[in-house]
Amino acid sequence: MISKTYTENTLSRLDRMFQTATSQQKEIYYAKLGVLELCGWIESSFDEIVLGYANRCLRNNANKTFVKKQIIKPNYGFEYNKNVRPMLMKILGLVNLEKIEKKLETNGKITQLTSLLENLKDARNKAAHTFTKGTTITYDAPSVSKANFISLYSLIIELDNEIRDFYG
Repeated sequence: MISKTYTENTLSRLDRMFQTATSQQKEIYYAKLGVLELCGWIESSFDEIVLGYANRCLRNNANKTFVKKQIIKPNYGFEYNKNVRPMLMKILGLVNLEKIEKKLETNGKITQLTSLLENLKDARNKAAHTFTKGTTITYDAPSVSKANFISLYSLIIELDNEIRDFYG
């Protein structure tokens, strides 16, 4: 089951701290942390979808270990086409993934998911690859990360549900 409460509460707490921050530097810390928390949750959620499917459908423990060590562990990132889709392809098969994507795309869900993840990748890279000393870089407030979380949560749950409905 993909978690919601902990991450949502964390982002809410970061937003409150951002709103009451006593310096611009603290605002930056809370904003960066919000993006990084959200992106960590995204990666974990996709890993959980893949691992959950493997645990439900595979009987051989060696195959389950293969999924953990050879599919999930070496995957760093959350871009749909670069990271998520290849993991799903390896576990579901391309034919089956295409059927799921086709069903979700009738409402534009895959396009929306891909777009949100791409935008977050840019925000995450900016947050992870900069430091605050003397910077004039701006970051989205944690409230933006929380809004993205809410949108992504429903899309990720929908993808997970399609996989569960389609394949048990």
